[in-house]
Amino acid sequence: LFPYTTLFRSINIDNDILYGTINFKNFNDSFGHMYGNTVIRAMGTGLKEAIGKEGIVSRWGGDEFIGLIFLAPLEAKTILDELQYKIRKLDAKSPVSFSCGIVKINHHKTLDENFNNADKALYESKAKGKAQCTIVKEL
Repeated sequence: LFPYTTLFRSINIDNDILYGTINFKNFNDSFGHMYGNTVIRAMGTGLKEAIGKEGIVSRWGGDEFIGLIFLAPLEAKTILDELQYKIRKLDAKSPVSFSCGIVKINHHKTLDENFNNADKALYESKAKGKAQCTIVKEL
């Protein structure tokens, strides 16, 4: 079908307030759920526009999104990095960014194994300071 299928999973919205990064729950607690929903909608719209016909995206729950991009992982990362730049420019009450993990789908592994590999890349993004996308190394 497609020469590449790249999975990105668990894009978590980060929120920087004063002395460091807090999680999205604290963002909702500080500014209200209605405002938090506005940020989530902006993120979803940004993802759909950035990916366009090259893939699909869906809200996974809370502040998480999941998607497939029918391009090589490096090309998918470029798209998501460009979106990161745009998201950071949003006129929000506090700076907003996101962290994500990217993996080339291995058709010899189960869906759960591919998800877990994308999660490993996400955790690597967070460990390196958030606000970035990491491509998982082939496991």
